[in-house]
Amino acid sequence: MMKNLLLSAAMALGLMAPVAQAATYNVGVTAESFRQPGQPGLQTRLWKLSNTGAQLFTGTTVTTSDLSVAGDSFTTNLFRLVAFDVGIDADDIVPKPASVTFDFGALGTLTLTGTTVGTTAGAIATFASGSLNIGNGLAIVVSIADTTFNSVGGQYVSGRTGATPIAATFTLASVPLPATAPLALLALGGLAAVARRRKSA
Repeated sequence: MMKNLLLSAAMALGLMAPVAQAATYNVGVTAESFRQPGQPGLQTRLWKLSNTGAQLFTGTTVTTSDLSVAGDSFTTNLFRLVAFDVGIDADDIVPKPASVTFDFGALGTLTLTGTTVGTTAGAIATFASGSLNIGNGLAIVVSIADTTFNSVGGQYVSGRTGATPIAATFTLASVPLPATAPLALLALGGLAAVARRRKSA
């Protein structure tokens, strides 16, 4: 009984090796960028990856490759960013908010926040990374590569010529062990020892 309790506690505290499970993930992706005509700041738009049909990006679903062992990763393009400002003004060099939300269904959602900003060499999008705990001592870390868009030959250009894909990487990672976990397991071991002495007395 106590052995089973210790085993369960070890699993709950993440002291045992993460369980490898072959898995792919269907992830819903939505995004927002700064587009407020008449307001100061670089006006950006989100476009689909395809050049055919309506270009406005309204969301997509990404299916990852198999992520079963810590260290496995998958990279894919999500959408394109484009700006139509003619030239870079002083107000365009002020960073404006952007965000990408990843919906993992029952596992939860993860939103990465970032900024877009204009420079004479091109517009730049940067995002923070984030992680989603999926259990079994594992988490999916999502990162978006810093991207320069609307840049040709090292110079800012306006319009569709500069539309550039934004790529995300999904990486399976082990969840760091909580600092208090070994002490908790040690305490349970002490309780087991006390129980055995009482039983033999």
